[in-house]
Amino acid sequence: VDDFRRNAIFATLPNEAHTIGLGMAASIQRSKGWNIRILRQLATKPLVSAIQENEASILGISIGSRNSVGDLYSVVDIVKARRPDGILFVSVALVELDPNSFRKLCVDAVVSEFTDAEQILDRFAASSARIASNV
Repeated sequence: VDDFRRNAIFATLPNEAHTIGLGMAASIQRSKGWNIRILRQLATKPLVSAIQENEASILGISIGSRNSVGDLYSVVDIVKARRPDGILFVSVALVELDPNSFRKLCVDAVVSEFTDAEQILDRFAASSARIASNV
């Protein structure tokens, strides 16, 4: 039986063109036993619907351009309202902005390096395993 806590969604924002890194990150995490669903280039409404319908515990959103900042805030606001139980992090690796400028999003983490995102997944898996063993 798959552990639902090892499910994650990696998503790009609407109109994002840079998706190669997202696929590479998903592939690496899959090799570590994660079930990663990739959502690429969906409009806001279908993106939020797909996130809401999925049981994934973690959502990673990749922003690749300054032009997507407005979409990022919209998607995060909607997802937080509809999936308050999820862990939400934003990868700003391709945006030439200070990750601290995204603190207003009030997400669980803002990362600028893939290794940081990887550590978030590893920490979540470890804490979930401790919780499950105590049940």
